Amino acid sequence: MVATIATILVRGGSAISPGSVWFQLLLVAIWWLYFAWSWARRGQTVGMRAWRLMLTGESGDTVGWPRASLRFFAAGLSSVVVGLGFLWCLVDRNGRAWHDRLSRTVLRVSAASRPRER
Repeated sequence: MVATIATILVRGGSAISPGSVWFQLLLVAIWWLYFAWSWARRGQTVGMRAWRLMLTGESGDTVGWPRASLRFFAAGLSSVVVGLGFLWCLVDRNGRAWHDRLSRTVLRVSAASRPRER
């Protein structure tokens, strides 16, 4: 919403034409920036924090910008084929989707969500 309002203001209040390729690319860039920055910085988006999920590399290392970017664009591929890339986690022996396999990342449950032993 903020990007749309800013774009309309920059254009002097004129509307953005439907199907505008440059505007769609702008929105994808903003979307990529949010996810890649969140994964590279803390390994979590806001939603992942709520679900106590953490994105790491296969060996538990942090996910940098290149791997976060690869995961973002690979997730696009996972969705383009009718979501099969996402559904793959249901049959994968490690529960990983195509974009996790391609980017060598793993979704883990963060330590804060594990039940404490008494």
